[in-house]
Amino acid sequence: PECVSIGKDLARVSEDATRRAILFDDRPKNFRPQNGQNGVLTRPYDDPALSAAAERLEMARLVGIAFLASLAPDARTVVRVVAPLRPKGLGSA
Repeated sequence: PECVSIGKDLARVSEDATRRAILFDDRPKNFRPQNGQNGVLTRPYDDPALSAAAERLEMARLVGIAFLASLAPDARTVVRVVAPLRPKGLGSA
């Protein structure tokens, strides 16, 4: 479907979604509809190179980002701060 091929468009969810939502995804193309403003790049969930400890560390990172975003008036401000702090081995969005 077109809605999937162009990325994950938060505007289809609600008017307030771009202010309150964060997309966690391992595919930067999914951040295109919001120009990356709501996207946090993650490690692929099925990465065989990740140890159990690395998986827990990644989950802790994502929970921390979500927590900070829940306190912010606009989640995009949190994304702007944390997006450059990508885990080692991840490219840019």
